[in-house]
Amino acid sequence: MHNTSTGAQKLQLTIFLILLFFLIAGPVFGAEELPRIGFLGARLNASGRAGEGSAIARVIEGSEAQRIGLTTNDKILSLNGRAVDTDLDVENFFYRQAANARVNLEVLREGRRLKLDATLLPLPRENFAGLEYSYDFVRNSKGQRLRTIVTRPAGLTGKVPAIFVVGWLSCDSCEYPLPPGSGLDQLLAYLVKDSGYAVVRMDKPGVGDSEGVCADTDFEAEITGYEAAFKSIEGYPFIDQERVAVVGLSNGGGFAPLAAPAARVKGYIAVGSWGRTWYEHMLAIERESRVARGMDPARINSELKALLDFYRLYLVEKQTPKEILAAHPESKGIWNDGETTQYGRPAAFYQQLQDLNLGQAWAAVKVPVLVLRGEYDWIMPRADGHAIVESVNKDAPLAQYVELPRVTHGLSQFDSLAAAAQGVRGEYFKPVEATVSEFLRNVLK
Repeated sequence: MHNTSTGAQKLQLTIFLILLFFLIAGPVFGAEELPRIGFLGARLNASGRAGEGSAIARVIEGSEAQRIGLTTNDKILSLNGRAVDTDLDVENFFYRQAANARVNLEVLREGRRLKLDATLLPLPRENFAGLEYSYDFVRNSKGQRLRTIVTRPAGLTGKVPAIFVVGWLSCDSCEYPLPPGSGLDQLLAYLVKDSGYAVVRMDKPGVGDSEGVCADTDFEAEITGYEAAFKSIEGYPFIDQERVAVVGLSNGGGFAPLAAPAARVKGYIAVGSWGRTWYEHMLAIERESRVARGMDPARINSELKALLDFYRLYLVEKQTPKEILAAHPESKGIWNDGETTQYGRPAAFYQQLQDLNLGQAWAAVKVPVLVLRGEYDWIMPRADGHAIVESVNKDAPLAQYVELPRVTHGLSQFDSLAAAAQGVRGEYFKPVEATVSEFLRNVLK
């Protein structure tokens, strides 16, 4: 005879666990809508100087920015009274206004300050031809709703293999309502449009429609979002669960096996990624970027000596740049980033990266791995790519390293390293698409 009280409690617990699963891991289908972000239609270049605002680099045709008369000769000084001077102001405030919001802009035009009002329309959704879209969301460990975008070729019946994308470090969306810009964007857009597979993407906290502030998002909040997004694949009946490959781009390529467990993956592609400790990686960037700019070797060595201790205090001792500079004012000349952030992410993000053991993570991978790196990529030095291959190949030759000739981290090709270091965008290295496609065909067949 059953105890009805105990049975009811078990039923309540079961219902609670089911609800908790869908709440945390997602995806959420139709039960709750994640609001769309607002869209002014002006792309800005921050001055980085207090009171000087941000220059308008581009005005999108047909946008609200065009309607109110903004041009590339204008500067935006503030939005709703808040200054827009830095990259952090632009990425984490200016671009983060809600759809349908009414905003007031202070604009500098030919030496005159103007006040302009605008109503932000919802950001248009990506709409590549020949695809079916699912816009859903998952939640990370902080409960933030993170936008997921799942595409598949239209008209297919039955199950289709899938690509799971682990994205870059920057606070840039992996959705393309506008044409893709950088080479990494163009490669991802190619996979979405032309791979013939389902593609699963997630925007990290504070990016696109995702909740949160990217500049405040640490690695734990990001990786738990990717874990939930990978688990969400189970909720799409058209995806073949037995044929999933992972494409990690830039920073995401390094920790891809942590975001998507190897036991459920047929293969990994790491494009411009890292495989050592973050401390080693950052010191290599500091050296390689100076070499690319043509700095005198003696000066490089002098600056690296100072940076050795700075990064030890920062990454290992877990101090913020502000704390380090307060105790060591002589280091101010070698640090040109934020007091509590670097590359637009919080200091804690990189300190948590330093805590990772990527050698251990990649050594556990027992499926094929393709490591791609550009010859002129000083952001992810050659030793980082080799480290991934060495870890995977410890017991069996499953990983291969391919270097793309005269190509940068952003998958642009240049005639020389000096030309690549000028900071201009080169020509997209389109042959990378064939290399990636061939690997995917082999592992997803």
